Amino acid sequence: MCVSGELDIHDPESITEYYRRLFGKAKGKEALAKAISSEDYEAVEREYKLIKKQGAQVVAPYDKALFDEILGQANVEGVTPSLIKKAAPITVSSFSEDLVRQHCEQVPCRKRRGNAHAESDFYILSAGHEKYYLSDMGLQLAAQEIDDTVFMPYNKTRLH
Repeated sequence: MCVSGELDIHDPESITEYYRRLFGKAKGKEALAKAISSEDYEAVEREYKLIKKQGAQVVAPYDKALFDEILGQANVEGVTPSLIKKAAPITVSSFSEDLVRQHCEQVPCRKRRGNAHAESDFYILSAGHEKYYLSDMGLQLAAQEIDDTVFMPYNKTRLH
């Protein structure tokens, strides 16, 4: 943008020119162009994806105290930048969206105006589903029902 002069983020014409250059030759971005021209910024956010969705972020109970703190904050505030930062050490990605929806609770994004909510890709493992997080294996949503059966230990003397 700087080739043709400074970018003025307060000037709608400057912003329009920026997006025209960015997506001018892009095919299949009609929905994005319509959102930009109608100043529907939620739609712009939804359509403006340079990288396709990379799975859902799931907060797992790796650290129980931190997990409980994140759960409490999420119930009050929803997804916020500070929540995401605080939860990072115990957050994993999952590409199995159907399984995530079965075993996790979606944390909504709170919009700035009023108490409106929007969907997010941020989830917390549901109460009662803790068995799907194993400290040595991580989040195992695709695993079959976890079996608590005791296995017979390997006995070296049987070979002799």
